[in-house]
Amino acid sequence: MKNSIVKRIEVLENATHICKIEEGDRMIIISYKDGEEAEADRLVQERMADMRLKYGSDISENDFDIVFIRKFYK
Repeated sequence: MKNSIVKRIEVLENATHICKIEEGDRMIIISYKDGEEAEADRLVQERMADMRLKYGSDISENDFDIVFIRKFYK
């Protein structure tokens, strides 16, 4: 009975392609100069491309906490 349940769980895990994102990669921090939102978007896409290579193509921006830091200069 126990082996049957374990096998069923293994089948479900393989079918859903569970992807564990490491704790250090869950938060993406993007710093950019004030007024350069296009640069911020480019940096996010670049970082997401790196994450897709590492964790697979089925991840999205919703799987991460993305923090934007806008730099102000005088």
